[in-house]
Amino acid sequence: MIDNITMKCRIFIAACMFFCGGICFSQSADFLKGESLFKENKVEEAVPFLKNAISQGNNPKAYNYLALSYHKLGMFQESLDVCSDGMKVSGTDKKILAFNAGNICFDMGEYYTAERWYSLAIAANRIYAPPVLNRANAELKQKKYLASLEDYKLYLDLSPNDRQKPEIEQLIALLESWKKAEEDRIAEEERIKAEEARIIAEQRRLEEEEALKANGSDATVVQKENG
Repeated sequence: MIDNITMKCRIFIAACMFFCGGICFSQSADFLKGESLFKENKVEEAVPFLKNAISQGNNPKAYNYLALSYHKLGMFQESLDVCSDGMKVSGTDKKILAFNAGNICFDMGEYYTAERWYSLAIAANRIYAPPVLNRANAELKQKKYLASLEDYKLYLDLSPNDRQKPEIEQLIALLESWKKAEEDRIAEEERIKAEEARIIAEQRRLEEEEALKANGSDATVVQKENG
């Protein structure tokens, strides 16, 4: 399975320039301090500044940074709560928040919930590739092999030059082999069912034929006795 962790901070940092409706949000001093500390990997120190920035309003990116800070500190539920709150706030980057929430749930082992969050991120932006890969991973964990196969293929369509392409292609090949084996198994089961149905039908025909012969013999005997 392709590692979810490798993309988290890299994808978020790449999305830091945020605009909504053509208006650039003016960030507070607390937000700028929290952002700076986060980028210096001083996430614990960044938390109070980011929390203040959120309470002040007009700092939509603070939700993303605070969620990632909690996540890196191992405070998964707090991180998920921030993502959920941010999804309700106008001006936040919904695809990033949903993607982060999916990663949190994945790390918590809640793969079904992670899959749902990744689907929200994909719905927010159909060409945003990272949640497609991570949804494939979550589906694979749940043994949803066909869905996982389709998402891995979709991911390579969206991100054909990904450095993990060889590993993903290996997974796709394995899943394609599983799909073929599963199709062969189903076809064999259908063949056996059809064969059994034909045998049962033939047995019934032979039984009905024997019954008709027996009835015919009984009628002949009765006629002779009457004669």
